[in-house]
Amino acid sequence: MKDKPLKIVLLGMMGCGKTSVGRVLANKLKINFYDSDEIFEKRTNTSISNFFKVNGQEKFREIESSIITDIIKNDEFVFSLGGGAVIKPENREVLFDE
Repeated sequence: MKDKPLKIVLLGMMGCGKTSVGRVLANKLKINFYDSDEIFEKRTNTSISNFFKVNGQEKFREIESSIITDIIKNDEFVFSLGGGAVIKPENREVLFDE
């Protein structure tokens, strides 16, 4: 019987060290590291703060949800998320099998 893939999700407020710790942890475990903010900025080709100003929080959360859905499909990873990501029940369902 194969063990479940290792999927680690780090949550917390801005600046608390999720990205720094996540990179080190993923490196030690030899698995991929993903940062939702970095992915967001690459997908939208703008900073999160600028995106908020132009498009608002609702659109931000919509794109954030699509990122979560995409990343969770991977086998093993450390995934850094902002604390607000779990506000949406559908994100909690995807992330934590609620």
